[in-house]
Amino acid sequence: MSRRDYCWGADNGDVVLRAYGSVAVHENPYGDVVIRQERDAMEEDDSFVVVPVQDAEYVAQAIIAKAAEIKAGWTGDKQRQPEPDAQQRLALPAPGIKTPRTDTAKAGAA
Repeated sequence: MSRRDYCWGADNGDVVLRAYGSVAVHENPYGDVVIRQERDAMEEDDSFVVVPVQDAEYVAQAIIAKAAEIKAGWTGDKQRQPEPDAQQRLALPAPGIKTPRTDTAKAGAA
């Protein structure tokens, strides 16, 4: 199967995460395990990692161990959130949000 014609459809049981940037785990023609992420609109090809079948369980265990380590650092049951300073801020308020106005013409007329 070429890089471009991978089937991301609902009938493909290899797709393990369905969302924007879906993830699939499948076998390549050489018997290796392939972890593939669906390309986005700006990319020409899917991203993928090929893991030799004899190492696949080792890699899976490492992923599980790393996920447990990361989760152990979370506070409570919630995922870690970026610090407020690290969050993106809009240059302008979102549409529909009223903000206080400082209208000098009206202020002078009062």
